[in-house]
Amino acid sequence: MNLSNACIERDLPVLIHTNEAVGHHYSGKTDTTAVKASAFANNYPDLKIIFAHWGGGLLFYELMPETQKQNKNVYYDTAASPFLYDNKIYKVAKEIGILDRVLFGSDYPLIPMNKYIEDVANSALTEKEQALVNGENAKKLLKLP
Repeated sequence: MNLSNACIERDLPVLIHTNEAVGHHYSGKTDTTAVKASAFANNYPDLKIIFAHWGGGLLFYELMPETQKQNKNVYYDTAASPFLYDNKIYKVAKEIGILDRVLFGSDYPLIPMNKYIEDVANSALTEKEQALVNGENAKKLLKLP
C-alpha cells in the first residue's frame, strides 16, 4: 500500500509542494508544476490533496469543467502568496468558486506571518470569507471542532 492509498483509507489529506512554471526563480522552486499536480489529482480522485503555493497555478484551471470535476478533493494553500501573487488572487479564487478550498499557509519564516494576515485582510474578501481562508476551511477539512 502506498502513502496515498493509506491516506485515503484513513481520510487524511496529503500536502504536496508545487510551484508555478513561470515567473522569477527562487530557492526551493521545483518542477512540480500544475501539470504534474493535475496528473496526480487525476490518479487519486478520492485523496484529499493540499497543493502548496496555490497548486503552482492549478487553481486557474478550475475554470475548465473537467478540471473542476477532477479536483473536487483538491485544496490550495496560500504559502508564499505575497511573494508570488498580487492579493487579488483571493478574489479570483472566490470568483472561480473555490474559496471553500483555500487554506492559510505561510511558508514561515520565508515571509513574516503578519504579511499573510495583511494580504488576506486587504484582499476585498468579506470578514466571513477571510475567516474561511484563515482557518475555517482547514477546520472543516481536518474535521476539527
